[in-house]
Amino acid sequence: MLHIQQGFQLYGWCASRELIEFIRFNSRAYLFTASLPPAVVMAVLASLRVLRSTPELLMQLWDNVKFLRKNLQNLGFNVEHTQTPIIPLLIGDDQKAFQMSVELEEEGVYVNPVIPPGVSAESSLIRISAMASLTREDLGCALDKFQLVGKRLRLI
Repeated sequence: MLHIQQGFQLYGWCASRELIEFIRFNSRAYLFTASLPPAVVMAVLASLRVLRSTPELLMQLWDNVKFLRKNLQNLGFNVEHTQTPIIPLLIGDDQKAFQMSVELEEEGVYVNPVIPPGVSAESSLIRISAMASLTREDLGCALDKFQLVGKRLRLI
């Protein structure tokens, strides 16, 4: 039956109720979508004001991203390409991604593991968020920890 919408009333279904419920509760768009709290929106607006008044922060951010990406690759990690300051480090195995995030946190480096359904099977990764406020010393220390944990987990 064709799904026709007039105003806010629905006049039919395009699939069975069971299929619609399955899609509704298992689709990424439904699972990973949420409204932002007002405090987060205000923080983003304040951040945009800071960026407009201090454009050198963006240059520092991208310098840090390039530095991290290059050095992670030099260590032997599989760094996926991105056009954001979030550097995805492909791990592949769910358990190793979790273990790496735990061990890095114990070493003082906070990262986020991403596993299915956030990524496809066998594509588990670590998300590294670069920041403009990090110094070369900070980044060097973090890279030392990545090397330590990466070797311990036999990822590099």
